Amino acid sequence: MEDTLLALGCEFAHVFEQPESSFYYRVYDQGDGRAVRLIDDTFVDITSLIIDTGEGAEALAEKLHAELPSSTLDELRASFAQASGEDRDFALRGLTAANRGPKSMPLFDEVMAAARAEDPELRHTAVTCMGRLGWKELFPAALKLAEEDPDEQVRENAADICELIEQLAGGVIEDGPDEQDEQGPVDVRGAMAESTRASGEYVLVLNPSVGFKEADETLQGLGCEVGLVFGPPESDFYERIYEYGVLRPLRLKEDDLVQIKYISIEAGEGAEKMAEKVLHDLPSFSVQDLRKVLSRTGEAVRKFALRGLTAISEGPKAQPLFDEVMAAAQDEDADLRYTAALCMARLGWEEFRPMAAQLAEEDDDEDVRDYAKWVAEVLDELHG
Repeated sequence: MEDTLLALGCEFAHVFEQPESSFYYRVYDQGDGRAVRLIDDTFVDITSLIIDTGEGAEALAEKLHAELPSSTLDELRASFAQASGEDRDFALRGLTAANRGPKSMPLFDEVMAAARAEDPELRHTAVTCMGRLGWKELFPAALKLAEEDPDEQVRENAADICELIEQLAGGVIEDGPDEQDEQGPVDVRGAMAESTRASGEYVLVLNPSVGFKEADETLQGLGCEVGLVFGPPESDFYERIYEYGVLRPLRLKEDDLVQIKYISIEAGEGAEKMAEKVLHDLPSFSVQDLRKVLSRTGEAVRKFALRGLTAISEGPKAQPLFDEVMAAAQDEDADLRYTAALCMARLGWEEFRPMAAQLAEEDDDEDVRDYAKWVAEVLDELHG
């Protein structure tokens, strides 16, 4: 896999965890300052690639998919639903390895279905996945398998996983299954930021008053060590990757185009505590906070909220954000319409082309019209 990445022009950049650990984590540079992450998850015996979206990312993903025997998440989900035997086992382990973030209802349901399967090997895999995920809501099912499963290996594995889940939960879990457990996990994080990416990262958008230097010093004061830097500070995208705790990565990024600084913390052991410390020590906003601000009318801070939501959107087109940008483009406030045009350029989604053209031709504010003309040209160049 590494040879293929290098042959496609990626350059090795950094190792976060060593081959003998449960997670072997290597970062590569695509060539434009964006990262490719190669992760070997020995707990469930799965190797995966995560490619930061951006210019050239989709083409790189297609090349890798063509040259390496691999499966996308959609393919794994379809395989788990339709296949049997080893294919279903592999699909469940793959979906588990890819979910390094908060609780996922589809994956919860899939693990529970596997735990009730007739195939003892699939039940054994389901138990292993429970341990890998560590969700407290899986404990009742693991305990039931430990006590009642007819297969000795499944019972023994389930007993070990029960202990692991209790350790992760911080103590003995006394409550048995109830209505909440039957319904699946409910993600309650209070002030914690909600995850915005399939790769499972907690995202905190920093207040404009927070400088990059202050953020860097605060993170280092919390025990984070700089491991890797992408791009010079004067570039449109400046990113510093830190190591903390058990060598988990934390990213501090500055998106100069929309003038937003934010921190993303890969979910896992210690991630939630680190996010809470960052929220306490640095003025910042969760995704939920930004959406609440954006829903208010007549407030200048809506521009900041829209720029923040745009900066952290690194994946494919997200319908909520698309709707929010479109609503801002039709707002009475000319400054917010201008910001919406800026966000269209940053996101680059083809579906924005009609609205950008409309703003360029019809908006009653000259600054908005002029800027929208440039945005329309950018989108035309991107999509032909």
